[in-house]
Amino acid sequence: MPLNLTLGIMGEFFPAQVFKQLSHARAVIERHLAATLDTIHLFGSAIDGGLKPDSDIDLLVTVSAAPNDSLRQALMLDLL
Repeated sequence: MPLNLTLGIMGEFFPAQVFKQLSHARAVIERHLAATLDTIHLFGSAIDGGLKPDSDIDLLVTVSAAPNDSLRQALMLDLL
């Protein structure tokens, strides 16, 4: 999974708080979607250099099968 391969490197490029949020998001996503998780893609201002303290972090998660409504709801709640 790309985020796994680059997470160690990303700690050198992002402030500690952003790195902590990325690590937490990855753990939550892996916990909920482990059986179907393909990749986690980081995109947006975090990649193009425009990340500010109040920026959101954009992640695109690809899975091999769509999660059901209850799993999707649980994932959203854990990520907030």
